[in-house]
Amino acid sequence: MLLSVISCKNITKSENTNEQQDNNSLTNWPNNTTQYDTLIGSSDTTQQSLPLNKLKLRLEKDKYTVKTNKQLTTPLDIVLYDENKVVILKDVATLKMFARSTISDKRMKNTFPDFTVYEMNFKTKENAEQVIKWYHSRSSNLKELKSVDKIFSKANKVYFFETRAEMFRDYINKYAETIK
Repeated sequence: MLLSVISCKNITKSENTNEQQDNNSLTNWPNNTTQYDTLIGSSDTTQQSLPLNKLKLRLEKDKYTVKTNKQLTTPLDIVLYDENKVVILKDVATLKMFARSTISDKRMKNTFPDFTVYEMNFKTKENAEQVIKWYHSRSSNLKELKSVDKIFSKANKVYFFETRAEMFRDYINKYAETIK
């Protein structure tokens, strides 16, 4: 009889330890202590984007098909797990451009490089720089962050390039220089 009481006590202690570990894990997130912050962008979509127009001309010259459209939401959810914080980007005018080469990549036959670039407009240069800072301060322990991307700010805009494969990273780096 005494043996069963001790066993139950150890199980309870083990469950409490597991529960404490779960509170700090990503599966139990967000939680009651998660903080939320909002950064309001510039919702003006009437202006043409000179940097994206310049990029589009270069891509077309390099034999890419290009599709551009306005997007109502940003492609970024900024979740700062280490700080237990979520930053919501609200009313950010975002242009989305998808580019796909009509010429196959030399390294792999019948593989056509493609990428997407987002231009997000914020009210100030400082807001754009803050988004970049938040983006880079995300936890490095997260497996889902192994995306192939490039992000930078110029004036009050944030440019976010992403592609589907690591082998296309050279392309996003090359074309990002057109905007920088």
